[in-house]
Amino acid sequence: MQIKTNKTKSELRSDFLNQLNHLSSDQKNQWSKSIQKLLKNALKKESGTWAAYQNLNNEPQLIWSEVSENIQWCFPVVANELLTFKMPTSQFVKSSLGVSEPVNGETIDLNQINGVVVPALAFSQTGHRLGRGKAYYDRALNKYKGKKIGVCFGLSLQKDLPHEDHDICFHQIITESSIYQVEHSEGDTKWN
Repeated sequence: MQIKTNKTKSELRSDFLNQLNHLSSDQKNQWSKSIQKLLKNALKKESGTWAAYQNLNNEPQLIWSEVSENIQWCFPVVANELLTFKMPTSQFVKSSLGVSEPVNGETIDLNQINGVVVPALAFSQTGHRLGRGKAYYDRALNKYKGKKIGVCFGLSLQKDLPHEDHDICFHQIITESSIYQVEHSEGDTKWN
């Protein structure tokens, strides 16, 4: 379902949160399994260290150990308004933002991370992400050169979304039904 994008980012966040919060647990589980299967296929030739996420209730719920045996997963941690990534050694604890973060572990330099998998309230067909409004990923990944894969439920994939110069673009968007490749060349975006 396309949401009118002449709204502000704040209004769009509210609209998408409302839609996502009305999904049944069964629907989210079914779609998450489909997203996980497509992500596993997309990453079958990848290895090294990748950044993942611990899902909130209305985000795709992925089991990272089943996505790839060749990838070591690290997870985001927010401290002093900055997003860093840690390789967990044991357990996770909920942060003040409600996100599960590694309790301890080695902080991984962003240059050592081969790729990132990031959720969003919505993605556009041009690879732009509508997050939750804190811009943690935008700041952290501003100069990041590795692969950026976005995951969302199909109802959150939009033809266009408002964006600003500092908003990062993703190379692929994976929903429960497809892997969308975003190609950027000479200012044009090709949507496959």
